[in-house]
Amino acid sequence: MLLIVHEGLSRTTLLLTGIVGFWALYAAIRQLPLSGHWFGTAVVCEAVIVAQVVVGVMLWADYGGSLPRPFLHVLYGIVSIVALPAMYGYLSRNPDSRALAYGMAASCVFLFFALLRAIQVA
Repeated sequence: MLLIVHEGLSRTTLLLTGIVGFWALYAAIRQLPLSGHWFGTAVVCEAVIVAQVVVGVMLWADYGGSLPRPFLHVLYGIVSIVALPAMYGYLSRNPDSRALAYGMAASCVFLFFALLRAIQVA
């Protein structure tokens, strides 16, 4: 049951990350600041990522060493939790809202491919 939830959450995070990334890229190209709706969606995306990691930790506790490549999977889980808040923390000091939008779009694209790779590693 936990494995099915973990797989569903992985697809959800992949979809949300793609949507948030394209939304930030669209705002940057149109020279618009990121809206509160975008930040709310990014928080939901981060919450789903945290939920996926929690379910992943529960799976690891159940199955332990029988998971395929557990070190890489744990590494991708840590990177996926840290990526969005770290990029926002770094870029939020810049007064240029367009740089923030481009940086968050790049962070979401990076996170999208990291999550895709984590799915392939499993």
